[in-house]
Amino acid sequence: MPSTHPPDTIDRADEHMPEAVGVDPSEAGASTIHRVMRGALLLLSTQPITWACSLLMTIFIPRLLDSRSFGEYTVAVTLSGLLGAVVSLGVPTVLTRHIASHPESAKTDATTALSLLVGLGVVVALIGFVVVPATGLLEISTPLLIVALVGMVVVQGQNVMNAALVGLQWMGRYAWSNALLSVCITAVALIVLGLGGGAFGFALAAVVPLLVVVAGVWIWFGLGLDWSGTNPQSLRMFATMGLPFLAWGALVRFRSEGEMLFLGSMLNIETVGWWNVAMRIVVIPLFVPTLIVTPLLPALSQIVGDHASFSATLRRGFELTTVVSVGASAAILAFAPIVPSVLGWAPEYQAAVPLMQVLVLFFPLASISMVFGTGLMALGDERRLLLANVAATALQYVLLVPAVPLATAWIGNGALGAAFTRVASEFVMLVAVQVLLPRGMVTLRTWLFAVRVLVAGAVLVAVSSALLSVAWPLAAMAGGLAYLATLFLVRAVRPSDLRLMIGWVRATLRRRQGAARGQVAT
Repeated sequence: MPSTHPPDTIDRADEHMPEAVGVDPSEAGASTIHRVMRGALLLLSTQPITWACSLLMTIFIPRLLDSRSFGEYTVAVTLSGLLGAVVSLGVPTVLTRHIASHPESAKTDATTALSLLVGLGVVVALIGFVVVPATGLLEISTPLLIVALVGMVVVQGQNVMNAALVGLQWMGRYAWSNALLSVCITAVALIVLGLGGGAFGFALAAVVPLLVVVAGVWIWFGLGLDWSGTNPQSLRMFATMGLPFLAWGALVRFRSEGEMLFLGSMLNIETVGWWNVAMRIVVIPLFVPTLIVTPLLPALSQIVGDHASFSATLRRGFELTTVVSVGASAAILAFAPIVPSVLGWAPEYQAAVPLMQVLVLFFPLASISMVFGTGLMALGDERRLLLANVAATALQYVLLVPAVPLATAWIGNGALGAAFTRVASEFVMLVAVQVLLPRGMVTLRTWLFAVRVLVAGAVLVAVSSALLSVAWPLAAMAGGLAYLATLFLVRAVRPSDLRLMIGWVRATLRRRQGAARGQVAT
């Protein structure tokens, strides 16, 4: 079996770390930015696969599953996800940071985390199976509930695996394992739905491939198991270290998905199906901040003592995230009216269009918050980050309770009230994390950059909307070109940025080719 952390010039974000002493800070910062960008490019290499899978699911689910069944599935998965966020105890984030600093103990630490989370997950699943039906608050059939709870336990293993791969900075392996999982789940789900499997079959089609792929990847990549360090003291250590992240993860999950449980109880289960469909469109560009923050956390954790390099790396992550997330969100806003007809959805899903157009406004805010929040986590300031999340979540649900009935009375669509509260909470969160960062990391120049990108996004919306009635392919091409041209015009993107990106891509390809030739030679 291969070693747990062999030297790997393909998957490592960089082969050499600059020494802390005797290295110019600007050179150290450039090296860290290089590692983050190379890690992001490795993750980007699998995006065509995951995009295709996401597109297929987005197209066919509203064709093969009515809004009521989809709503029931959504409620079950949301409930299991919220329970899973609590069960995780924040351990995956701690594990990533710990392995990045101590890769020699990766196998032992991963085994300890796996035994802790899977064991706790089984206990919580058994309790949930008894308690949830007894309350009668949620419309979930017993078979669907069982599959969702089993999936919650399996996801704990996936979380540990991903945390270990990212901590070791095996970004290529992390990316391809998730791409494989997306392909398997998509293929099985579409077959099951095509055969009339309904909500239960859809849920089962996700859990079985997840279990198989996680077990296979764990063995194939040589993560292995080492029970020698698994003892009560180690379990308590991980659980204690993860507590700040536990509250953070649970709150983020509750803030991002909890409203679906409220909508199901305050309105109807069909509304939950419309909300889920709208969110599937809105979060299509979620890969952008994920590409950045996944390699960003271990990279920033290694330079926390170098303020200049840390700030430069964080700001670069902000710029990249802003450019792509604003462009993608502007495109969704412009093209939302034709999404149901172009994708061939059932007519009932036309109700998701206004939800898309409001919910997409939160995405750039959330993306930037993810980048800044990663910086705070790397600095070990997760407790204040947690307080900011508490404030944003409290605001969201304080507003949601009156907003849903008011929106129902005033505009005949209560779900739009929940959508506006989501945008408000993300704005509060962004302001909070920016304030919590050390002075000088986020400057006026940083926000002026964001304003220039927003101007380019507005141009995209205007151009695409004007041409949408003519032909949507023409509108897409013209809007994209207008966005890029405006970015260059307002100097949000410079020719040097493109040259730098091209250079990174070429360097990555050369390293891959060199590694391949070396493997052939051996």
